[in-house]
Amino acid sequence: MILLLSCLPKNEPIVESQMVNTAEYVVQWSGLSQVADLYITRFEVVLYSIRLPYCQSSTAMHTIGLNSALAGHSEINISSDWQSPFKMNLMDSDLVEVTTEFPPQQLCHLATTYARWDGSTMNIDNFAEDSFSILLEGQCLGDSVTQFRLETKVPAERVLDITSSEINGSGSVLMVKREFILDKVLDGLDCKYVEDWSASDAIQLLSNLHADSNLTMELHDVE
Repeated sequence: MILLLSCLPKNEPIVESQMVNTAEYVVQWSGLSQVADLYITRFEVVLYSIRLPYCQSSTAMHTIGLNSALAGHSEINISSDWQSPFKMNLMDSDLVEVTTEFPPQQLCHLATTYARWDGSTMNIDNFAEDSFSILLEGQCLGDSVTQFRLETKVPAERVLDITSSEINGSGSVLMVKREFILDKVLDGLDCKYVEDWSASDAIQLLSNLHADSNLTMELHDVE
């Protein structure tokens, strides 16, 4: 099973006439700020794949997303994939930059997949630990202190139709920058119901994380 965070088609035409052969992926985030009655000790998300799906795949992608047998594993075979699954520690600020070259292809879609880490994932501290796509640990503070651990292995994906209004510049190199804004990522977590928190709440965190991120795309020529 793979959760589609969103894949709504747009009314504006997709930019199929634009050919690209290089993608510069930039992912950035600032450390999480502690909020109210939540004291967070660990917050990690696995950004498994960023890629530019082929244009002819749009119908299938919008219907079922990635094949569930591939999601979250290193067999995501597409030449534009960044091939750098990365565990993001959202307690600290960081920047990840990856450049991928591939045969020229039309520019139609941008896919982002969050999935459980595996042996190819970067920034893993303990490979003996059970893998996850998102993990949140901490305490609910109040009259008493309640420890909690929210996690899920369920992969989640967002497929975006790329339109001309979303891209600046011109050239064969596409720079994709996603900046994660963590101000609202914990919205919806109410410590009054901590005993009822489940994997579905972890999936909601993934949705919040992606929805509140800023995406910039810019074309330029090879320098």
